Amino acid sequence: MTEERRVHSNYQSYFSKKYWQKQHLVLPGNFIFSDSADEILVAETGAGVIVCMYDVEAHVGGLAHIFIPEELIMNFKKNQRDSDLIIDYAKAPLEGLINALKTKGAGKKRINIRLSGGASLMNDEFDMGLKNIIFAQTEIMDKGLRMITKDVGGESCRRIHFFPYTGRMEKHALRRKKDIEELWKREHTYLEQVKQKFGSIDAADNQ
Repeated sequence: MTEERRVHSNYQSYFSKKYWQKQHLVLPGNFIFSDSADEILVAETGAGVIVCMYDVEAHVGGLAHIFIPEELIMNFKKNQRDSDLIIDYAKAPLEGLINALKTKGAGKKRINIRLSGGASLMNDEFDMGLKNIIFAQTEIMDKGLRMITKDVGGESCRRIHFFPYTGRMEKHALRRKKDIEELWKREHTYLEQVKQKFGSIDAADNQ
């Protein structure tokens, strides 16, 4: 966690002295967009995938934080006809961002995408990182969008700084133990919220 965020009670939005711009932290399952040259969108992820999307002519961009629910991780190869609601929920950040950019004048043929994340972490027997990558890439290809850079996989958690007005993206490896623990806590909280919202696919199948 940066020093600026340590001194703010609401660390999701804070002013960065390093960049002299306002930063917004995008949590798992969410998206944020902006057409301001004075804002930076930030995300931290381990197995999740960060989708940075922008139209350089319209000077508008956004960041979607993809982290597919545990139920889809566990049933990744199955026909998911009974889990359409969960799939839609997993797609929501990306689709919400696309629609938001369109309202700001972004054109589909001008949208560029930078993809990052999907780390393979210790004791990940279900390949969560790889499945998040596949899920995000499949959605992007199905929508006919152009991906211009991809930095996925590996074994390091990442912090992404995305500048929506220009489309520039910075990537940093998370190394501080406290930062990684806080990231895992946020991801666990998100997965638990989804589980409480939808329950278990297996439980639903047995009803």
